[in-house]
Amino acid sequence: MDTYFARAYGNGRPSKEEAKSHFISKAAQAAVKDLKQIGSFRKTIGKELFYILREPSGAVVPLDKRSIELATLIQRRFNINASSADLFNALVNAFQVEAFQYGKEVEVYQFGHVNVNTHTLYVSCLNEENVLKITENGVQRVKNGEDGVFFCDPEHWQPWKFVPDHYEKGIAKRLLVDDVNFVATEALPKADQALLFEM
Repeated sequence: MDTYFARAYGNGRPSKEEAKSHFISKAAQAAVKDLKQIGSFRKTIGKELFYILREPSGAVVPLDKRSIELATLIQRRFNINASSADLFNALVNAFQVEAFQYGKEVEVYQFGHVNVNTHTLYVSCLNEENVLKITENGVQRVKNGEDGVFFCDPEHWQPWKFVPDHYEKGIAKRLLVDDVNFVATEALPKADQALLFEM
């Protein structure tokens, strides 16, 4: 595949008259150009740095050297792994600088987010790609980033599947509510607490 990075990196060695540091820096800048074609560099108000892939999904990649998602992106896109420390670190640094200096601000959520203005609840399916968009009209499975709402899933959380209308009626109440030992309070009797929890 002919990419900016492939042209800049060539056979992986600088020419005789080019310094190695210049060669690596040039390759890293070319990698930034390549990634800008398929996604965008972003930052949060709290200065967390991310790369958001547009295709095939809206995957949100933390720009942190310890991020397995970032290592995977670099390996798949540029065939460079962390054992090539000089180049790998140069790529990560170039991505971080790009996001910090030029990245548009974005809010990135974990698991759920409510937009009170549109009465919409977004819930991550914890698989980087899919989000449930819940409105008064029903539930839709949409791409991460729908309506500008992005999720970055914690590494150790397991994906889950949404089962639309084909589940046993009443199973949620039986499994999640019936065994809870509610205690009556001045504000709510046990039955009302159970109903609220079920809703």
